Amino acid sequence: MGNSRHRQGFTLIETCLVLGLFLSMTYISLTQLNTTRESLVANQFFQNFEREVKLQQQESLIKNKKLGFRYINGFILFREGNAQHQLFLPANVSVKGGNYVEFTFNQNGHSEETFNLPFQITVGDLTKKVTYKFKFRSGNFEKEFS
Repeated sequence: MGNSRHRQGFTLIETCLVLGLFLSMTYISLTQLNTTRESLVANQFFQNFEREVKLQQQESLIKNKKLGFRYINGFILFREGNAQHQLFLPANVSVKGGNYVEFTFNQNGHSEETFNLPFQITVGDLTKKVTYKFKFRSGNFEKEFS
């Protein structure tokens, strides 16, 4: 009988390599998940913003009142008579430049001035700009991406 021992199993180096590979794959998938989440949060914000703007326009027509909204440090304030409600900007969305002090719809549902509201979105390492352009004498807006 020989004095050789035959071991079964993995060596320490093989185990470390497999563990390192597993951790690398997990890290990559988690960063992708975070990027996807940031994108979905921004998309949800813009859907809510567009819905609220259209509701403001419709209410100004129905109630024959002057309604509008304004941007104030991290949120958009929608006015409905004496009542107000806020739409908060997510952490990865900000307002950049533009003439965005206040925007109103007159009793006919039209905007009283030409108005640009530019947003900057950061998703992962990518930064995008979305500008809403409200037209004079129109309740409609255009969305421009850059």
